[in-house]
Amino acid sequence: MEAVKYFNVSGPCFPAWHYMVPTSLLAVTRHLTGTGKYAALRFSCQRGEAFGDDVPDAEAAVLAAITDAARLVRLPEELMPPDPCGASR
Repeated sequence: MEAVKYFNVSGPCFPAWHYMVPTSLLAVTRHLTGTGKYAALRFSCQRGEAFGDDVPDAEAAVLAAITDAARLVRLPEELMPPDPCGASR
């Protein structure tokens, strides 16, 4: 029976045991977006951690991280994520 793979975040990774993430996620996001079929972004959810159990504020912080990442890679306006506060750009 084949072992079930999982993402390892606490030590060395072994392809037979763990899912492997490409070493350059930025390169992957650029490639996927460059195909014209996807709008891929690399961002961190860690901004939300500072808000603990305050889910609305944590969610707003993560959505802001997504928007910042979209601006950083200069996504075309039609691919920009919606403003979490509902304001128009």
